[in-house]
Amino acid sequence: MPFMKARAGLAVFAGCALLLAGCAERDEFTDSTLPPITSDQIAAATTTSTIDLAPADQGPRTPTITGDGCELTPVPATGSATLTYSIGGSILELSADATEASCVIENVVPPPGEVIWAPGGNSLLIGPATLRNVFGAFPTGLVDTDTTVRWSYPDGAYLLSVNDRGRLDRRTAGNARARQSLYAMDRTTTVTAHPAGEHLLIGGTARDRTVGIWIANLEGRSARPIVTVPTDGAAITEISSSSSGDQIGFVATVGERFELFIGRLPELTLARVLDVQTPLAALTQSASGALAVRVGACAGRTTTQMYAGGTMVDVSASGALANRSTSPVGWLDANRLIVIARDTGCEGSGDLWAVNVANPNLPQLLVSAVDRVAIRPGPVRATPIGGNLAPNPASVDLA
Repeated sequence: MPFMKARAGLAVFAGCALLLAGCAERDEFTDSTLPPITSDQIAAATTTSTIDLAPADQGPRTPTITGDGCELTPVPATGSATLTYSIGGSILELSADATEASCVIENVVPPPGEVIWAPGGNSLLIGPATLRNVFGAFPTGLVDTDTTVRWSYPDGAYLLSVNDRGRLDRRTAGNARARQSLYAMDRTTTVTAHPAGEHLLIGGTARDRTVGIWIANLEGRSARPIVTVPTDGAAITEISSSSSGDQIGFVATVGERFELFIGRLPELTLARVLDVQTPLAALTQSASGALAVRVGACAGRTTTQMYAGGTMVDVSASGALANRSTSPVGWLDANRLIVIARDTGCEGSGDLWAVNVANPNLPQLLVSAVDRVAIRPGPVRATPIGGNLAPNPASVDLA
């Protein structure tokens, strides 16, 4: 196999990571295959200033490619999240000790664009026109004008999409003809599925022109608002849910102002955690409730802000990621954020790093010069919302 031969025997690296670049919804799960950060590293992070930190390993780091071919194997019921990345037309999965990689899929034509694994990790969306699983490749019916694409929970039975005209569709995964338009909103701007698998969280504008977030069943029916934004000209551009299902994060914007909020379920209590005059995107959330978001326009340098324990940290403000353009990929576990770092912008190849909530100034370099990265999740466990939601929606004013 040309790909395997070309990279067999490459140097061992000490890390691991995964891809999602550019897509909205990044997955978060409770287990990790990455080697834990040692107590010495934690002590260094807590006793040493960022200025005096020892230089981080700048690489390059490349895994040794193992195996004789490419195979997409099912994730066991007790499996944990792993990291996958693409180089050229092949998608690779890192080993548990982060020293080797095996080929999952090769000769993807054209080379994979955005890659999104389904909950449970047994199907993946490529492009987004193609669905791949252990049975083969299937057309999805999705096109470039479908600007937001999400999997349904808990098993990826459906694909949710929002097109550039604000229409929300649901497709049966693997059946391009099985499309249903959901009319919960007059115009939808973003959507995500609650990880318990019983509800959708839909951002947009209702028929009465109210802007906010609605919760609906999987048919887009029985919709009710949980967040309203009364500010004229406002929009909801991002929604994420923790994998435990008891917290949402969302971005609301008006004009050139972008604000990030956290909301608790089922209480519907809100907290504003970031307010900036530059775009916020690529919002992702861990099982423990930590959030990360990309700050800045892709035409220049972007940074990654991480919110955990009541504190917002710019993970690219110092240390090895200083002056790099970074974007969050997703959470490998409750405390480990994966980011991709480039020289500028948020497109093209980059290096993968792991950032720990406990010591964000000591990122671990995982893999150098990858095209794309995506987290392959393990089984999903979340608590249903049920009928316990607070009776009245929360309200935020961006004025």
